[in-house]
Amino acid sequence: VWDWRRGVALATIAGDKNRILCAACNPFDAEVEDEGLLMGSLVTCGENHVTFWTVEQVDLMPGDDETRPRRAARLVGQKGVLLGKGVQQTALSIAFKEDPDSPLEGCVLVGNQDGSIYIWNRRDGCWGLDNVVPDVHLGPVLCIASATLAGMAVLTTSGCDGMLRIWDRKSFSGENRHKVREFDVTNATRHCVATSRWGKIAVSSLDCTEVKNQLRFLVGTTSNELFEICLDDLKPETSPTATVMVQGHSSGSATGLAVHPRQDIYVTVGSDGYLRAWDCESRSAVLVHQLVGADGALQAGTCVDVCPADVGENVNEVAVGLSNGQVVVLRFGNRGEHVETVASWEGRASKKAGRPVTSLKFSPDGGSLAVGGYGGGLDVLNAQEEYKWVAEAKGHAGAVTHMDWSEDGEYLQSNDAALRVLFWRKFRPSFRLQDKPIVLSKHRWQSFTCTLGWPTMGVFQPGREGHGVNSVDRASDKSVMLLADVSGNVALTAYPTLHRDVARKEYHAHSSPLASARFSASGRYALSLGEADLCVMQWKVSKVEEEAEEVFVDEAGTPRLDGEGGG
Repeated sequence: VWDWRRGVALATIAGDKNRILCAACNPFDAEVEDEGLLMGSLVTCGENHVTFWTVEQVDLMPGDDETRPRRAARLVGQKGVLLGKGVQQTALSIAFKEDPDSPLEGCVLVGNQDGSIYIWNRRDGCWGLDNVVPDVHLGPVLCIASATLAGMAVLTTSGCDGMLRIWDRKSFSGENRHKVREFDVTNATRHCVATSRWGKIAVSSLDCTEVKNQLRFLVGTTSNELFEICLDDLKPETSPTATVMVQGHSSGSATGLAVHPRQDIYVTVGSDGYLRAWDCESRSAVLVHQLVGADGALQAGTCVDVCPADVGENVNEVAVGLSNGQVVVLRFGNRGEHVETVASWEGRASKKAGRPVTSLKFSPDGGSLAVGGYGGGLDVLNAQEEYKWVAEAKGHAGAVTHMDWSEDGEYLQSNDAALRVLFWRKFRPSFRLQDKPIVLSKHRWQSFTCTLGWPTMGVFQPGREGHGVNSVDRASDKSVMLLADVSGNVALTAYPTLHRDVARKEYHAHSSPLASARFSASGRYALSLGEADLCVMQWKVSKVEEEAEEVFVDEAGTPRLDGEGGG
């Protein structure tokens, strides 16, 4: 139990041998003493247990400089007794309601794995099961919220079946229950991912309130989304409206980020098997599309790139590398409409099957697509002939991590996990490795995203050459670079950075190593993708003239990143 104002723990105790999945303070008997100590009770539940705790006050012996005993708190727990009215099972959610027979303690409602809600009361000093309310939901009851809406005391419940149900709190007991309203959360939202086995959005957290005569429900899902649902009243004919507040990839890791070459649109992929397209201006997803392989099975996305060629008005073409070694090419409108698969490449038969694609890069004219693999293979596809294989490049000793084309599309540079930097010249049916790379190291490159190379020699820490920086991106004016590192930092530094004493500006918003970071097409924004925290952060890029001397020597103005939030 914590005092959140002071940031100190008031009491600590071992909870249960099984996992605790939910905890809540009882609002009916909470009492704050004059020293800020919470006296009252709380409830915890989880795998095969419900435990009722009393927070008690104890006096500690005074120290040498104290004139009276110091006060502290301790927890005393009591397991709930079924009294033959239910079965022991996993409990997932907790709420409270009034109890006329015990107004100072109330009733405790616990949502269970089988879709029921148990109502617990305290009688004669013992917490026992008083009532079982069956079939509240199809599947686990993941959340319960208690509130007063439209002048009525209600309970709001939801779970894996995607239904949000509103009940009359006073009559909620056993079979005698009155359902005021219900609606399907899945149908009320857009671009949200259904993850439960019933094909619905699984609601994992819920709160509700009334603001200016409008009912508002804050809903969190197991697929990493947070949105607000509004109702004007509780009448059945009133339709809910939903506003997405936060979205992101839902499981595993986020792995790929690419920006549109002409518009402030970007795309991300992850191991949850979804491609997401985002609009920088609205900071929202315009497309959520499931990634499937040639066999129709869901596949994790590993990398992505956007074709720079003009394929139609307000039409985007993206290539996505999959974990099974395949590449799929999709087209969709700027607002996420008319999604279609235009091509796919399953890899060459001579390559070892099942190895993921690790890097993709379109040539400047969009006519060629370079495909880097986990085993060090590098292939080139002809985008103008339905992405047929045309060439290969042999020489890498590890997974191909980054690639860049020259401005004329004749040369390609690539990095791999073995810290090799290779340069290639286009020939058919292969790419020829250049034996004099020093000639090409200063070649005019259309982009610079390779972490290893002449312009990035100074971005690594001493003794950590080749490690610690996961992604770089050169700005369109070729003055600065955007860095993403393993500590979750985004940084701006000069382009090129040839030595370690070149200053940089670092910004922190992620809680995990970064998978990638990119400038938007206009240069007004920067995007960063957290690998394990599954977050997409959008930054505003601005010039700070007065701080130029502190960051880059001989630079007139220094870009700065301002966090704008993200999905």
